[in-house]
Amino acid sequence: MAHRIRISETHLKAFFQSPIFHRVFQALTTFLCVLWWFRVPAPGKAILALTIAAVLVTVEGIGGWQRAIWLMLIFALAFLENRAINNDRTQFAKEQREARQRENNSFSDIATGLSKSIGASNAQFQATMSKESQVLDTTKSVGDLARRNLQNVTGGDTYAVVEPFLSQRPDRDVPLSIKNRGTNILTGVSVALYDAGVWMWGTHDSIVHSNENRITGITLHPGERLMLPREINPLQFMKIKENEGEGKDYMYRVFVSIAAQNFTSTEYLDLKQDSDGKWNYTYKIYRQPPIGAKKDGQLVMDCLLERVDWSKDFNNPNGLELGPCVGGVERAPLHSLN
Repeated sequence: MAHRIRISETHLKAFFQSPIFHRVFQALTTFLCVLWWFRVPAPGKAILALTIAAVLVTVEGIGGWQRAIWLMLIFALAFLENRAINNDRTQFAKEQREARQRENNSFSDIATGLSKSIGASNAQFQATMSKESQVLDTTKSVGDLARRNLQNVTGGDTYAVVEPFLSQRPDRDVPLSIKNRGTNILTGVSVALYDAGVWMWGTHDSIVHSNENRITGITLHPGERLMLPREINPLQFMKIKENEGEGKDYMYRVFVSIAAQNFTSTEYLDLKQDSDGKWNYTYKIYRQPPIGAKKDGQLVMDCLLERVDWSKDFNNPNGLELGPCVGGVERAPLHSLN
């Protein structure tokens, strides 16, 4: 039974990654775009198609051209939605102008009812403005809701960080937790722990073992922290000198890979023992750009998301600092890990 389930999951994943699947939906979406270009839809319909296209563009394993086509279709649907809103407003204003014109023509020859006509026209105008304001407010609310839904589907710029839970017993293994640092939901989060940062012949078996023991299926709501089903012995990870300086203390580095539906980040979690033998930690976490991504002809390097200084309590870290990748700031190259 378990074997058949694995086969079904594989087939389902292959189905959603199939070029034919995406070509069919891209053709349908293109047909809608052409149809709505000549027959402007009601406001909100293009938003629904845009949301479905935004979900499909996040599917892992699809080709670069297919992803590019989805992005172009998303921009086209956004343009059509804006056009539909403008058309609806223009049509509404035209109907109101025609209604007011008919009223003015009906009462223009009635001298005795001039005062009542002015009062009725003013009341109608106020009602019209109130209705138009309600339409605009509703349109804005729908747009905001669509934007929030899209952010929750894609994850936006939200990222997660792995933190050690340091107990008072230095002789015990260290439990790990993961926390959502952003305002959007992260789904399908997975965590892998490595004792080496470079894949080479001497680290091949260790890295393969770490991938086989990847923690998967994590969902994190904004600000949520979960304990991971994994404890580590820092002494079993890479031993290096702090800041690579002579006479400095030794520390142990855990290479953490955190993948979510929006992007993958790499965390360098370092631990060392103080004079009492208790563990302290520090970390830096970087956002990984798409493979081969370039800007101004140069490869885009990993970009710092967050760092903390040596700390003992993840509830009160020392020197917490956000990097240039947070808040939409342009990426900066990674010069050093220390």
